[in-house]
Amino acid sequence: MSALFALEGVTFAYRPHHPVLERLDLLLEPGRVTALLGPNGSGKSTLLRLVLGILRPARGRVCFAGCDLRTYSAKALARRVAYLPQNHRAVFAFSVLEVVLLGRLPHVGFGVPFGRRDRALALENLERLGIARLADVPYTEISGGEQQLTLMARAMTQGADVFVMDEPESALDYGNQIRLLERVAALAEAGCTVFFSTHFPDHALRVAHRAVLLRDGVVRGDGVPVEVINEGSLAGLYDVEVRLAAFEDGRRVCLPRLRPCLECKPKAGREYAGFSQCAHPGDHDGPARLEPDALGRGAAGQGPDGGKTKTVHDTGRGGDDGPAAARSHR
Repeated sequence: MSALFALEGVTFAYRPHHPVLERLDLLLEPGRVTALLGPNGSGKSTLLRLVLGILRPARGRVCFAGCDLRTYSAKALARRVAYLPQNHRAVFAFSVLEVVLLGRLPHVGFGVPFGRRDRALALENLERLGIARLADVPYTEISGGEQQLTLMARAMTQGADVFVMDEPESALDYGNQIRLLERVAALAEAGCTVFFSTHFPDHALRVAHRAVLLRDGVVRGDGVPVEVINEGSLAGLYDVEVRLAAFEDGRRVCLPRLRPCLECKPKAGREYAGFSQCAHPGDHDGPARLEPDALGRGAAGQGPDGGKTKTVHDTGRGGDDGPAAARSHR
């Protein structure tokens, strides 16, 4: 499969001799969802802006659909590529619907009235994201999360087949995070390409075909999410201990370790430095093996008979050791 975006030996610096990205090579395939993970200051937003042509590399080049990105006009690129920024500060009190309709500008041009089909498409996308009720509300008067959903609706209304999103779920509550992930999955099913940065490894595991791990301007991992997102790679990215809990159907979720252990601290009556001094370390050796419908069967922590039995499997330290034998306990 040929690459839609190709970054070849890209180096970029905001200040001389302090590169944010250095000799970076990256290929983005069409029709795929690629998640970009990395700590604050790792160069994620810079990389997205280079892909969009907002920034130009000091060395190397960025290609889109086989041509140097610099050969595209802003209008031609906007017809193909939609951008969902991390932050957006409104200047004028446009209504939510008017902001969404701005996504049609690459097609109708400035000064041309929007038609019925444009308005119908904008309203349809507001409905899909659950914010149609805000259509006539000034954009400056809605919450940050609602503004983020409005910008997502604008991107969808743009009619592009490529979506570049900078931490799109950062301002959203839990329910709206799920709704946004559903739209990302729907875009992929429709054949669109999605490249998004995120601070949630679980989101990459849930909807991405591929994960790119970035730290200090260098790609530290690149591949299928279940293969590259593991305890060792997350520790290397974020300097925290994380266990991965696996469902019976193969899905995984991340469980960060907290210091001190919140379960042990009140029981033991003294401070604990971490899980190595936990009063019940056996319970922290491996994550629970969760069943797909576990949340739909009675109260939390209960099995189908109301008991407290759970089955635990160790996925292995660093993601390399493989599953240990299952064990049950009450």
